[in-house]
Amino acid sequence: MSLENYIDYFKVGRLFNSNAVVDVAWMFMLKNFTSFSKEHFFLELPLSDVLRLVESQSLVAKSEDNVIKAIMKWIEFAPNSEGLPSSRVQDVTMEDSRCLCFQKERNDIKNVNVSNDNSSVGILTGSRSMDLFALMSRARTCLASHECLEMMLGHPLVTSDKQTRDLITQALLYQLQIGKRNGQWPTSAIHRNSSFYENVAIAAELLPDSTLIKVFSFTRNKWFSTKIKSFPGTEVFLLAAVDKSLYSLCVTLKSRWDNEDEPYRLSLFELMHNAWSEKQFHLRIPPLCRYFFTAVNDYIYLLNSDLRTTWRLDPKSTLSVQLANIPDDQPISHVTTYEHLILVFYPVSVEGEAETAVDYYDTSKNTWARFNNLEGPANGMTSFKDDQSTYLLQSTGDVWKLIKTPSNQLDFEHVIKLWSCDWSFLCGAVTYMDELYIYGVKCGALRDDPTLRKSLPGVFSNIIYIESESISGSMFLPFVVNRKLLD
Repeated sequence: MSLENYIDYFKVGRLFNSNAVVDVAWMFMLKNFTSFSKEHFFLELPLSDVLRLVESQSLVAKSEDNVIKAIMKWIEFAPNSEGLPSSRVQDVTMEDSRCLCFQKERNDIKNVNVSNDNSSVGILTGSRSMDLFALMSRARTCLASHECLEMMLGHPLVTSDKQTRDLITQALLYQLQIGKRNGQWPTSAIHRNSSFYENVAIAAELLPDSTLIKVFSFTRNKWFSTKIKSFPGTEVFLLAAVDKSLYSLCVTLKSRWDNEDEPYRLSLFELMHNAWSEKQFHLRIPPLCRYFFTAVNDYIYLLNSDLRTTWRLDPKSTLSVQLANIPDDQPISHVTTYEHLILVFYPVSVEGEAETAVDYYDTSKNTWARFNNLEGPANGMTSFKDDQSTYLLQSTGDVWKLIKTPSNQLDFEHVIKLWSCDWSFLCGAVTYMDELYIYGVKCGALRDDPTLRKSLPGVFSNIIYIESESISGSMFLPFVVNRKLLD
């Protein structure tokens, strides 16, 4: 089989129901999609095949623009009555009366006249335009060029289809607003296997003499070590991602410099290629404190749990600003973000029961306020996001979702309980497509828990639990990594 004959093999394989031949030819189509999409045979594929091609992780194209252009070419293909495309022959033959009836209703609404002589052709063309959203929603629209998306918004088929128009608009907003790219990826922003980048979860473990940085590949379902240089003598190591930039906050020992009056140093670094470049911030805050590190839009926020201070760092200008102090003096257990808000969680006891107090900082107003308490413990909790929501996950297995009430106030809604034991050392959780990955220190009680849920119908098709043998695992963050950094 070669590039000259794989289409013929595919046709013969389909004709004689040879799955082995079809599968090999299919891989040729995926790996040579740019050239294959220019073939007339591509235009004759049934919708089911085009959907499989477009949504495949293994599809290889020069850019996502090529995929979108191929979709539009397939949609706009207008067969004639002498050569109906194979994509609709079966539909017309088996469901002719239903389609005719359906098409008549659509034509009545749109005032389109379809004559009896070419009614089948009218059905075919109309049906393809109805497939536009199904195909576009499976493309990686967030990875297409800005020019391509703007061109799509001006296309007549898109302007007349609200679902597709909204989809393209959301992709443009994703590109323009960096805050939408922090913390999670919509499926339309997942890089294909052929990309220079890969959507992964990044983790850091503090070893006795250095910090180990590794990544978990969702597509390959395994851990990878990285070529990222570690920090010797690091006492504290925190990570924050701003789009494709990775930052680390480190407290390092004096052995790295000669200053007897400064036994420790608090530093901010940015990952440049496979090495760390120090950002010249000047923060007059003691290093040996409990810090939390998060990102909102272009800025990094540093919260000091002991001194109750909040700092905003601008990695581009290296300017720092001290903001309003944290109102509570309780030790912070977890920090997450929701749109332009930073949520801070503390453990409290109410009538002998463990509850979670929640403060939030409004980055647009430089003000703090308080939410209602959350049931259950704050210690050991983590958070994650998907396309629609921000979730909290407690060590007890309880999952909560942030919701907006009819009065436009934020509140917490209990979603489900994933387990019944106490998984005290949760490091983090990341969503990938419609799957949820939860990472934490090895817990024997978890594996033996009969209530452990492996899915959440309608939300997560699979829930994957990843356990670490080390107790030093401290984070599990979504990040888009350059594949060159993976060993």
